[in-house]
Amino acid sequence: MRILMLGERLAICRLPAGAAAPEWLRGGFHSVTRTAGELSVVCEEGPVPPDVPCERGWRALQVEGPLDFALVGVLASLAVSLAEAGVSIFAVSTFDTDYVLVKEERLAAAADALQRAGHEVIHANLTDRRPMSLTREKAQLMSASEIDRTLVRLAHEILEKTKDLDLLAFIGIRRRGVPLAQRLAAKISSLENRTIPVGILDINLYRDDLSTVDVKPVVSATEISFSVQGKDIILVDDVLYTGRTIRAALDALFDHGRPSRVQLLVLIDRGHRELPIEARFVGRKVQTTDSEIIEVKFQEIDAMEKVLLVEKTAAVEA
Repeated sequence: MRILMLGERLAICRLPAGAAAPEWLRGGFHSVTRTAGELSVVCEEGPVPPDVPCERGWRALQVEGPLDFALVGVLASLAVSLAEAGVSIFAVSTFDTDYVLVKEERLAAAADALQRAGHEVIHANLTDRRPMSLTREKAQLMSASEIDRTLVRLAHEILEKTKDLDLLAFIGIRRRGVPLAQRLAAKISSLENRTIPVGILDINLYRDDLSTVDVKPVVSATEISFSVQGKDIILVDDVLYTGRTIRAALDALFDHGRPSRVQLLVLIDRGHRELPIEARFVGRKVQTTDSEIIEVKFQEIDAMEKVLLVEKTAAVEA
């Protein structure tokens, strides 16, 4: 999705339930919601009187619309990515689209999290609407040929460590774990002249921090067309970091049955584990700092093929 970063600093105000719309509510972004218990006003913070109960210093991220009413999981997909980054939100929906408000000091972290989830974040006040840059490239870790050679090596390593190929199956974690699993299955199939089943696992519903999300996420495009019961499953993802995504993926996988064994394969292991999770098959180990990000680019998703080490830049300017 394309996300527009609005420039106004906003306040979220609470007025008595029976109050009229305030006179200081002017043009620009604002939303008024009346319930039995309160009148909630979201507006530019400048005109808000100092005696009005409010939370100041919010910025709005707008989903570029209009959105079809039949779409599901729009807010949920954004909320999950932001919750993973530790960014709290306040959501506002209109007829055409959705807005996600975040505290200004967390704006850079929010935009970075959304970009890593595959969304495009741009400044709404730029006439040319160029994508904003929150990272700078430090190094190219792998080229297209190096990725392919690594997958060939991993395919042979899997064959060496698999006793019964009839039980072998790959499950790729959406997004870039999917083409990775499909490529590995194709390489093994060509070497052994047999088809290796591949499943796709979407873990939005299984994130461990969904208590912060008001809307129940929708499991979309999870495709496991075979029984995992008794299978030798290789769970595939592009980058292993804290281990939380893998833990959530294991929860989701065991909802589909009980495999005989589950092993983890990743293209890049960047360290910084928060859970006791390790990969059995690793393409490359890369030492990183918390300010660095591994970006894996695949032709199937990104129309390019490489692995980059990038560094987060300074705070976002309006």
